[in-house]
Amino acid sequence: MNTIKNIYILIFIILVVATVFAIVYSGDSTVLDVGESSLTINGAGSTSYTIDYEDIQSVELVYSPDYGTSIDGGKKQMYAYGIWNNEFWGEYSLYVNTNIDVCIVITEIKGVFLFNYINEQTTEDFYNSFLEYLEGKKS
Repeated sequence: MNTIKNIYILIFIILVVATVFAIVYSGDSTVLDVGESSLTINGAGSTSYTIDYEDIQSVELVYSPDYGTSIDGGKKQMYAYGIWNNEFWGEYSLYVNTNIDVCIVITEIKGVFLFNYINEQTTEDFYNSFLEYLEGKKS
């Protein structure tokens, strides 16, 4: 039981450090807030999106995604954000750095949400940690 608690603490510390790093060094990038019951993503264009853990249906990592076209949002420097549409996901929410060739896709009750975080490695690390965190929430 104590080991599980230590894992949660470690995951939380990693996410906090990554969030601080993003705020200090990446300007208008995506900032993640991993809460007790939800994940909030703050992105370019002063956009924000909150996903309740209980509403998540699936989480996957996608390489070289085709984002499609913007419906309501756009691009600011290297960031794409807002409501987008493509053939695979239909209409979905997007907050990504287009220079990063991987993104996390969360399918939830309200729809599909895509984001990435700092760089490819950090996105992959967050994905793996987030899956473990969600598994722990189910236990």
